[in-house]
Amino acid sequence: MCGAEGHGTAIPGNYASQETLLFSGLIDAVVCGNACVSAGFLSVAAELDIPVFCAETDDLDEAVNTARANFKQRQDEKQAEFAAEQAAVGYSKESFKQVKAAKMEALLSKYPVKGVAILGGCNNVKTTQDQSIVLQAKELVANDVLVVATGCAAAALAKAGMMDADKANHFASPGLVAFLGALAAAAGIGRLPAVLHGGTCWQTPVAVELASIFGLPIYASFPEISLPAAWSTAVALAAMGIPTYVGPVLPVEGTPAAVSALATVLDGNLIAPVPEELTPEITAQRVVAALKCQE
Repeated sequence: MCGAEGHGTAIPGNYASQETLLFSGLIDAVVCGNACVSAGFLSVAAELDIPVFCAETDDLDEAVNTARANFKQRQDEKQAEFAAEQAAVGYSKESFKQVKAAKMEALLSKYPVKGVAILGGCNNVKTTQDQSIVLQAKELVANDVLVVATGCAAAALAKAGMMDADKANHFASPGLVAFLGALAAAAGIGRLPAVLHGGTCWQTPVAVELASIFGLPIYASFPEISLPAAWSTAVALAAMGIPTYVGPVLPVEGTPAAVSALATVLDGNLIAPVPEELTPEITAQRVVAALKCQE
């Protein structure tokens, strides 16, 4: 689902839509790793007679040849059509290496950017797929907060059109749009979208490096978590001193006592799980309010 987009491969979906994609009739073969494969994925693929290859152990040439053969066999069938969004992906610290510290400081003194929010995590079937992630991101960018997204959260925002530079002004505040335009010009990289794609969830350190170049306060939010890898990433960010909001969470974080102990050890930087009364918008508003206090 995520991981290959940095190489120009289209993203068909994210964690909570894996099985759904198999039912589309467009999947000729699957190559997957050992992580982030949903519990029912392999059984659904077997039921639909879709071959699955393991990236670590199987012959990938065979996978390609199998996909080609299956693709040819279904050319006479009616093809499903899906809406597609354009997305600019794979930003890092290196993307902005031409922007020296003095220039960055000048840009930030001119445009009202309050801070940076790192959005990560999976999908969670407790809520409508992607809803919490998209609502939170919209609230943040509308309030002058620069968003860097990773993993399935990034895929969710790409599907929502928030990584299409042509749609930046549909989501971001005028001040943030102006800053992104000036930043892109200074970096010599064309236009920037409302949300910056910082890589897969495994590349969160790259996203942190990117967020750090602005010299602004950093917050993190994992609106939906389904897997221990995302939970451990949230804990790691909190351990770095980055205030991190987490929720809702499937039972991957441990007992309430363990979560409470973690929050204490992490000096209050881990806000988890976020109480249910805190909607995605309210959580984002709390981040905005906290950033205002640091101005």
